[in-house]
Amino acid sequence: MINIISSQLIHKITILQLLLSCWFLQGQYVIVKSEIIENYSTNSPFRLKKGKPSKIMVLDTLYRDDRKDVTQTTYSFKDAKHFSVKKFVNNKLRGYQTKEIDSIGREISYTDSLLTGSSYSNGASKTDMNRAKFTYRDNVKIEERLDSSGVSVLRFTTYYDSLKNPTTITKTLIGANMTHIQTIDYNYEKGTFVHVDYSNGSKEGQQNKGFINLDYVIDKNEQGDITKMFWILSKKEESVIYNIDYTYDERGNWIRIFTTMNNPNEPKKVVSKTYRKIEYM
Repeated sequence: MINIISSQLIHKITILQLLLSCWFLQGQYVIVKSEIIENYSTNSPFRLKKGKPSKIMVLDTLYRDDRKDVTQTTYSFKDAKHFSVKKFVNNKLRGYQTKEIDSIGREISYTDSLLTGSSYSNGASKTDMNRAKFTYRDNVKIEERLDSSGVSVLRFTTYYDSLKNPTTITKTLIGANMTHIQTIDYNYEKGTFVHVDYSNGSKEGQQNKGFINLDYVIDKNEQGDITKMFWILSKKEESVIYNIDYTYDERGNWIRIFTTMNNPNEPKKVVSKTYRKIEYM
């Protein structure tokens, strides 16, 4: 069984993770929120409870106030540890990756045929950075971006606390010897955190304050999937509740997820509709 922790309930988080290479404060704050959400997500588009997939196709519609975005993603499995991902957003190709994972579902490496990024190596700027490798230690994740020669040119290091929430994130541009640091300080009793971004050599840093609701699960179904929840990064007092409705195939794997949101004094709002077609080996 492919056992990978990934965000599913609201796919905008997956899209936002593409901002990982952004130097700006808002982009860095997105990384922090994505890391936290992934820690508590339980439904992956390519995780099965039973059976081995050869191909999984996911059609996800995310409803916004003024429009809807449709994402079509295909996961093709070579074996349990190697697969490719092809993604279209509103009928436009947005990503094609090949991935490798370890025995417990953690990402070891990927190659992205569409992604390019600026790198600095041997005194020259390059734009061919489309590969990455990951290493893991106790409460530490290291992601290294590689140039076309396989040389590491960019490194992200994330440190976690005992609850697996990120506490420090560093981004190092290796050739230029530049390091960008972020810290995240939690008050779990009050359900808050403070994110500080030390960009551009700032000693004091710029602050963003947020909420983290560890008591976010309201109800689960017989399959153990969350059917009612608060948003993990919200104040419980806001009383915004997400309802998730599942449909399963004969093997017990979900093939449809509908998510709605109940906001006090407002009509129920459709958040997303997700369909999944699974081809088994």
